[in-house]
Amino acid sequence: EKGKGLPLGNVTSQLFANIYLNELDQFVKHKLKIRHYFRYCDDFVIIHFLQDRLTDDPGGPYVHISPVGAYDASTGRVLVLDVDHEYYGPYWVPVERLLIAVSASTPTYGHGGVLIVRRIPK
Repeated sequence: EKGKGLPLGNVTSQLFANIYLNELDQFVKHKLKIRHYFRYCDDFVIIHFLQDRLTDDPGGPYVHISPVGAYDASTGRVLVLDVDHEYYGPYWVPVERLLIAVSASTPTYGHGGVLIVRRIPK
């Protein structure tokens, strides 16, 4: 209904995103021990890529999906918050190398990609 509710982009929207996603923030910081974590309100970036193109692991291709935690403009690197904690921790990679890993393809899984997860306003 027109004239009711809070507009997106309002300070309260940002505040509620921080309140509701606090549990996620605490998990990433304290359980995963990730020092450099990035989230803009409720927007996330998830990448689908060939991990062996980023880590030089032999025997690939290893199709993988992980969220992006940060971008460092001064070094041109991206922080990959790897979900495979048995073998990897978070790691920084140059943007160029990430783009190669995302654009690579396999006969079984096709191309990788980038997914921006964002709440769509009603």
